[in-house]
Amino acid sequence: MEVQIVVFRLQNKWYGLYINRVKEIFPLVKITRVPRTPSYILGVINLRGTVVPVLSLHRLFGLPEPLSTEESRIIILTEQEGMFGVLADEISSVTKVGEDQIQTDIYEKYIDAFVKLPDRVVMVLKRQFKEELGWGNSKN
Repeated sequence: MEVQIVVFRLQNKWYGLYINRVKEIFPLVKITRVPRTPSYILGVINLRGTVVPVLSLHRLFGLPEPLSTEESRIIILTEQEGMFGVLADEISSVTKVGEDQIQTDIYEKYIDAFVKLPDRVVMVLKRQFKEELGWGNSKN
């Protein structure tokens, strides 16, 4: 069985997201900061009339802040509760990987699997960021 992942860069590390979670990818747009939100929530964007929160995985993972470049992208993801975006330094590819390339015995909060590609190892992110977005929190 093969799966497709979107491979993207944060600083000098490569991450992946399962393609079935990705709604779209587009260049960096203006992000409106929301007061009194955690530092890893960069703010919100207007996506064709829908307000969408955007997370900084750099801040969440303790990585240095990136400089915005021509390669910077926002990846829009879908969850049952709604959409959200994550900021990426660069999109590398959409890659098909086989079961023999995937290692899933990972015990890390945000990493679901490691994928072994010929030129790099990609850390595939877990499916949900509900806690970070405050989804499922009864106070919201």
